[in-house]
Amino acid sequence: MIYEFALAQRCAAPFPHEDIHASMHRLRHALYRQGADWSVPEHLGMEYDEFDTMTARYLVGIDETGTVRAQSRMITCDQPYMLAQLWPELAQSVPLPRSAADAEGSRTGVDVTLPVEEYRRWFFKLLIANVEWAVSNGVDRLSFVTYQRVAQKSMEGAGLSVTYYGPTMSFPDGRFIAGYFPVSTHLAHDLRRRNGIEGQVFVPLPKATPLPAVAQEDRHEVA
Repeated sequence: MIYEFALAQRCAAPFPHEDIHASMHRLRHALYRQGADWSVPEHLGMEYDEFDTMTARYLVGIDETGTVRAQSRMITCDQPYMLAQLWPELAQSVPLPRSAADAEGSRTGVDVTLPVEEYRRWFFKLLIANVEWAVSNGVDRLSFVTYQRVAQKSMEGAGLSVTYYGPTMSFPDGRFIAGYFPVSTHLAHDLRRRNGIEGQVFVPLPKATPLPAVAQEDRHEVA
């Protein structure tokens, strides 16, 4: 399953909230700090950045041990998001979106230590969950920033109708390209059909399940 996760709300997965949170950031550290050698913040073997906020939503693929094997971060474009804040120059052909009808998927990745077939299945489940999350939240398009080879092989290769915001550009951490693709229920069905994936994939956040507030100690005024 791919579960929707939020920093201040319990998700439906049968594992402790804090364990899922830490496992997600450890996977990001393995993929982006260790694997890709990006210059990103890290702490205790976990990667994070300024876009990990209370309004962000995460899609986490969790195995039977409670380990996060696949994940994405979803931010609607009426909020600050990576492409607009960090790399607006990537958008030379198409204006950047600024409404909640668009969202950005970032920190999308799958555990590269998995066997090939298991990796592939997690990838397509994650892609389906991205689409189903978007549709369920009134999002029409998903934007991304990635390496050009990933955009062509993994995204166009999956059958997505990708439009690029502009050409590939060089940055300290590599050569990147930005684009978007439209989402729909039909796309989710097509991805399922072509990859032999049946049954529930995306599990949304349960209704009204905030984490308990931290109890405040009695306050004593000092003269």
